[in-house]
Amino acid sequence: MQALARIGDTAAVSARYGRLRDALQDIDEEPSAETIALAAQLQQTDRTAPDYGDVRHGRPYVHLPDASR
Repeated sequence: MQALARIGDTAAVSARYGRLRDALQDIDEEPSAETIALAAQLQQTDRTAPDYGDVRHGRPYVHLPDASR
């Protein structure tokens, strides 16, 4: 979930948490309070996060220093 949040894909964070919750329900368990809190935090849009480009499609943004200096 943290990797998905880092690239700004909050919908995927939500989906991944849903699959976790469903898997735990299959064994009569629930996510821990820490996991619930983490999922809620990660699903919030963080506009201050760095832009890594579209890494899901193999096109990461790479900042190269100016070679003319």
